[in-house]
Amino acid sequence: MTNDVPKRLQEPDLTAQTLNRFDKPSDLRLTEIMQALVKHSHAFVRDVGLTHREWQDGIAFLRSVADFSDDKRNEVILLSDHLGISAMVDLVSDREKTTETSATGLGPFYIPDQPVLENDSSILTSDVPGIPMWFEGRVEHADGAPFEGCIVEVWQAHEDGLYDLQAGEAINMRGTFKTDAQGRFGFTAVYPKGYPLPPDGPVKPVMDKVKSAFMRPAHIHTLVRPPERPPLVTHVFLPSDPYLDNDPVMGVRADLMAQVVDVSKGAERVPKTVAQAELIKKVRYTFVV
Repeated sequence: MTNDVPKRLQEPDLTAQTLNRFDKPSDLRLTEIMQALVKHSHAFVRDVGLTHREWQDGIAFLRSVADFSDDKRNEVILLSDHLGISAMVDLVSDREKTTETSATGLGPFYIPDQPVLENDSSILTSDVPGIPMWFEGRVEHADGAPFEGCIVEVWQAHEDGLYDLQAGEAINMRGTFKTDAQGRFGFTAVYPKGYPLPPDGPVKPVMDKVKSAFMRPAHIHTLVRPPERPPLVTHVFLPSDPYLDNDPVMGVRADLMAQVVDVSKGAERVPKTVAQAELIKKVRYTFVV
């Protein structure tokens, strides 16, 4: 045994030895992240006095989260959301923002290659429960000028709180649009309501044990892709929802609240897909990128 090896390894020595593995980095940013991960994870183990059984249970839980995920449902994102990690990444990415729209998490039910639709067309491919809704969106530059040519993806749940992927349906309640010369896009659907976190995966039972909130406030997911700019992933929230103050994934921001007005039949021009409804929820929101 050489003189460098301690007779009995101490906790700080183990952390130092692990960090020394990264002393000749080929990727400086990855090294920075890995070293911070080692420091914080070792500190976590020490702080809570983690036992062998608890660590094995943790490994089994993480494996179950990964095994449950597939190309239609990402339970890892749900775990990240519930631990506030997704929200913290959003806040860090928003550090330099002043008037631009806040970012929020992508969520577990995003899928690429959504249907490309004309403005003011319906994102419904089959009947779902809910009050008819007309969403009028606008994308602006920071100076208020309209932002033409932005690709905007939207997806949402219906009144019963289910996404198409949860209900085992074909593509429904999602679509892709392009802003016009006024920066405008629009679609019709049904007015969403708040819903519980997906109960069928391994995340919710663990969060139930620690009495974490589980009802998400009503929202519409959006992914805005401006030409030659970074994309904006965010939610549009609906006012007066009872769960706004206790969102389990901590995505609610004051600047993400939409304007909602009730439109009676014949009160104003509305898209054909909702023109026959007695009452329409008209939702307006402006994205600043």
